[in-house]
Amino acid sequence: MSEKENLTPTERRRLLSQHLAVVEEEGKRVAFRGDYQAIVTDGTPVNHILHLMLSFFTVGLWAVIWMVDISFHKETKEFVRVDIEGNVTVTKI
Repeated sequence: MSEKENLTPTERRRLLSQHLAVVEEEGKRVAFRGDYQAIVTDGTPVNHILHLMLSFFTVGLWAVIWMVDISFHKETKEFVRVDIEGNVTVTKI
């Protein structure tokens, strides 16, 4: 059984860049990027400030639409990491 060789920091950054390029082609957004890890988001966030103001001005009637918006606009986040052996792991957060 042979051990995998450890990658150089440059190779790890290159692997992360390649993975993130594929992710961005899928329509996802990179919210944070470090040297060997990143946070990727998908979906649209809910504008809570706008909904709060509209609920205030409509005396709470807009709150129903706000709740529907929350239930249908899910934003998902993933943590992407490249370890020292070059394995790319994606974890939902």
